[in-house]
Amino acid sequence: MINYYLFPFAEIKKGENVIIWGYGWVGKCYVEQVTVTNYCKIYAVVDINYDAFNNITVASPEIIKEKDDIKIVIAQSNGTVANEIIQVLKKWGIEQEQIIYKKNEILIGDSISGRINQTLQCVADMSFSIKKLEEKMDYQKRIITSIESDLRDERGYVEQSLRIHLEKIFAELKCYDICGYKKIRMGNSHDGGYVLVDNIAQKSKIAYSFGISNDISWDKEMSEKGMEVFMYDHTVDVPEDMNGNMHFFNIGICGSKERKNEKLKTINEIIESNGHAHNNGMILKMDIEGDEYDFLLNIDDDILTKFDQIVMELHHITDCDMTDEIVGALKKINRNHRLIHIHGNNYSTIRYVNNKAIPDSVEVSYVLASAYEYDECESNKYRYIDKPNDKERLEVIIE
Repeated sequence: MINYYLFPFAEIKKGENVIIWGYGWVGKCYVEQVTVTNYCKIYAVVDINYDAFNNITVASPEIIKEKDDIKIVIAQSNGTVANEIIQVLKKWGIEQEQIIYKKNEILIGDSISGRINQTLQCVADMSFSIKKLEEKMDYQKRIITSIESDLRDERGYVEQSLRIHLEKIFAELKCYDICGYKKIRMGNSHDGGYVLVDNIAQKSKIAYSFGISNDISWDKEMSEKGMEVFMYDHTVDVPEDMNGNMHFFNIGICGSKERKNEKLKTINEIIESNGHAHNNGMILKMDIEGDEYDFLLNIDDDILTKFDQIVMELHHITDCDMTDEIVGALKKINRNHRLIHIHGNNYSTIRYVNNKAIPDSVEVSYVLASAYEYDECESNKYRYIDKPNDKERLEVIIE
């Protein structure tokens, strides 16, 4: 019977460079296994007695000082000696996560020692798969912990002012079921997608998109439906992969005329410049990082009603200092439009109030009130169409 030592496959990425410290019996086992499986790459084998080996090139451990970005696998059966090596490595500035010491020892008979290499590839692949599964599970655990932390921080005392603030906000966010039409999702499956009524290009072939950033998925899908999409963002250059129905302008939108400059224009100016002042039934998409309230508070009703559908992101809805601004803007849009869909953005900060998770940002879809019929049941039956903006975090449900 002999002692055989298994290389720590699970601690090493496939194809990764390693240095093996030690070329006694443990080191020989490790070198043999790595050679047979071709699992990773041996950058060097080092040993204090490097001059004593003639059948393989064994270097001085001093070379590690020049390669502090490579994992060091300690091939040593004696735990005391291994700890001494670890202390030397730390003195050389090698981080703990770069040092691998696993004593995986098995006892095998002489008669089967020659066959063990036949199973090494299986062992290596299995160890690697288990390690990746563990990493994935750990990642998911950290995601859930992050969400729970967000919620737990708010489970204690919540100021009454925040409760009152949110009651006022959600009093204006009543969601209705639209009759006679289906809802569809346009744009990305996760962040960047919005819910619309499925009658695109039937009333008008004009869509306005304010706030593009690096995502044109909504604009592109709308253009493929036959819409002429007029895209505005003063913070980015012309996006790639544009088609003939997409028109980009390096200009931003503002509400009040006092904010106008060479980069910010009002909706009146923009519509007029495009020759759309007399168009009706248009579609509006807006994600302008909180400036939507200034836009809504200053737009004329006769301009706002030119849009048959409006989808946008509402930001800062948990900010108590913005109560009047947000409520005023929502009352403004509610005069002529109805909310038909609302979805919480889980990228944003989560507050936990009255046993409910409240995101700081929500995506909303409105339709022109006079153009549709709806059941005033304040429901959101089409929740299945929603996807979490951040697909790695839990969805936040708006009741």
